[in-house]
Amino acid sequence: MLSHGDWKWVGEHPDGRISAAGTHHNQGPGFYTFSRAGDHLVKSNVSAVPGLLSEDYGERFRFSWNRTGSRLYVEAMVKAIDNLWRVDVDPATLAWRSAERLTTGGGRDINAVLSPDESRMAYVQQSS
Repeated sequence: MLSHGDWKWVGEHPDGRISAAGTHHNQGPGFYTFSRAGDHLVKSNVSAVPGLLSEDYGERFRFSWNRTGSRLYVEAMVKAIDNLWRVDVDPATLAWRSAERLTTGGGRDINAVLSPDESRMAYVQQSS
């Protein structure tokens, strides 16, 4: 499946599947999760979180899943500002339910790492 798209970021889903943000050659832009064998593809409904994924994927977008597959932690550039977001995801359908912006500074909030118990996050804040 990875060969069937132009991906901005690829990460492992907690159950071993692969998730990718970018443009699938047949399905268009979006957030996808697929089996490692490539025989099952799910395009997440992201309409509940407008603006977080740019249509052309020209802006920064990176993500990591929590342990249960119910949340994504996202580094995204929205309106030319890099911030960190928490996206609640339906584990069954992988639809995005809501998003909360975790950082609000004018600098670049990047390279986030979630603690093993998911209670804290470390990240780099760049400013110039």
